Amino acid sequence: MTALALRSSPTLAQRWDHAQPRPWALIEAVALPLLAGLLTLAVGSPGWLSGERGFPWAWLAPWIVTLRYGTLAGALAAASLTAVGMVWLGASFAQDDGSGWAGGWIVTLILGEFADRWIERMRRHQIERDYAEDQLQRLSRQHYTLRLSHDRLEQELLHQPLTLRATLEQLRRLGPDTPDGEAGRLLLQLLAGFAKVQQATLHRLDEAGRPDPAPLAHLGPPQPLNPDDPMVTQALRRGRLAHVRDVAELAASRYRVVLPFGLDGQAAQWLLAVHHLPFLALHDGTLVALQVLCDDFAALRQARLSTADVLRRQLGCAADFALELQRLHRLQQRWGLSSTLGVLQARDAAAANWLPRIAAQLRSLDLSCEPAPGRLLVLLPLTHGAGSEGFFQRLEQWLQQQGGGGLSEAGLRWRVRTLDAPPAELLRWGTEGP
Repeated sequence: MTALALRSSPTLAQRWDHAQPRPWALIEAVALPLLAGLLTLAVGSPGWLSGERGFPWAWLAPWIVTLRYGTLAGALAAASLTAVGMVWLGASFAQDDGSGWAGGWIVTLILGEFADRWIERMRRHQIERDYAEDQLQRLSRQHYTLRLSHDRLEQELLHQPLTLRATLEQLRRLGPDTPDGEAGRLLLQLLAGFAKVQQATLHRLDEAGRPDPAPLAHLGPPQPLNPDDPMVTQALRRGRLAHVRDVAELAASRYRVVLPFGLDGQAAQWLLAVHHLPFLALHDGTLVALQVLCDDFAALRQARLSTADVLRRQLGCAADFALELQRLHRLQQRWGLSSTLGVLQARDAAAANWLPRIAAQLRSLDLSCEPAPGRLLVLLPLTHGAGSEGFFQRLEQWLQQQGGGGLSEAGLRWRVRTLDAPPAELLRWGTEGP
């Protein structure tokens, strides 16, 4: 709409607005012709007005006004000069043929049309320049705000995991032989980075489900657990997470979040008590992250039990691969965080030579193992759909760069499925499938 308005011809109101960029434009439109008329009267040459005997010098005044302020101001100036001529010349003005006066008016209107177009063009450029300057100022403010936000985010997240995948990668460092205290400290550090927990304690539960008041690990100052706290009591009674927004009665609790956790199908073995958590961080995303990380921690502490059944069925499978498969299967079954298991099958011995090279190209979070000759299992954590398709495309591009063509030209076959079955069945699918 603005662009159309700028391109359209000016209306009368716009012409008059353009014609008086200064308050005294009206005064100039009347005063200059009067001064020209007085000068003509002083010289005593009526031809300066009518142009009968030479150039009509008096008409320079309305023409100058017209060039400066446009058609309407010029018409007012020409009318003022014409009024001076009518008063001064009297009866001779009526007897004049009017050609000189008509010529003065015609030149005034022509100059006015030119001035209007020029003034409109100048104003359009001025508006465009003002708009560009305004946009530049806005962009400068936005850039400054973005830079401050980036610096703040860089300071906050410099040593913190940015994604759930990166957090799980750090949890993978916990082996089955890691002491409980050291493992608990690492868990609380990850919760501080990913879930913005500021102060928390981790406690062990006995066989009867009673918490040990002394913390197994702590983030911030160590504080003993109050077993009679209403949030602790409710969390242990219900066997699931309780937080300050859950029930109105829990507002009097000294804790923000209390979470008992352990392996699926078994009694809780640990209790997480969050003492301080930013108000804006207390939302569903943070609560889900706490449950996911704590459940994953419990699975890691029971690594040998978790992988025993899988390793008995598939002796060629590495222990870390079996453990990760067990953990990701549990995450998908309980929280809906899907992962993908793929199998690369070689048609012959020449194609099987590609498998070790492909395994070496995998990302750090992805795992692989060769349960049988000519087969490579690839586990893509927290990846499904577009993510697995992206892995397939990267694999195709890498094979083409290495001169092997696509998968079919290299003698390889790629199959994928989500972790929708028990780990032992998934491994059997990858090892014994067609």
